[in-house]
Amino acid sequence: MAKEKRGMRRGLTAYGDEEFSLFLRTAFIKAMGYSDDALDRPIIGITNTFSGFNACHRNVPELIEAVKRGVMLAGGLPVALGLNSGILRDLLDSRNCGFSYEGKADTLTRAIDELCSDRRRLEALSANASRLFEEQFTAEVVYARMMAYLEEMISASPGTSDSTQAVAANLPSGRS
Repeated sequence: MAKEKRGMRRGLTAYGDEEFSLFLRTAFIKAMGYSDDALDRPIIGITNTFSGFNACHRNVPELIEAVKRGVMLAGGLPVALGLNSGILRDLLDSRNCGFSYEGKADTLTRAIDELCSDRRRLEALSANASRLFEEQFTAEVVYARMMAYLEEMISASPGTSDSTQAVAANLPSGRS
């Protein structure tokens, strides 16, 4: 069984040579100002919901900066993602639980009007979003994934102290 690709090797555009594809990705990312040290950190995506169209989200840029500082202090690499960025758009599209749009506010307004006038589609999107939440984002699911990740990181860390191993052994295996 092939080893799962992780980090920078994951989701590479195929140019015929994986190493060349990795080189291009690394060059483009470094051109954005990221160092090798930064790229070795866990990348934490932050969804940017700011919109000049929605006054309720006017403080999002300040919140994102505060979250970025916290992620950096915790040893991660914060990356703000727009709602139309690949991961979120792909999730919405693949699970048919929302939609994305490109363009101006009138494009969004038109899409919302169409959605509101199609009750069946609205109900289907809602049901799909609920199913996705239950499958991937309940506290129990997220907690179990986090525990598995932490256990993997602790066991994979060479030089892990006996006290760290003891703490890991006493971590709860699930939520009651």
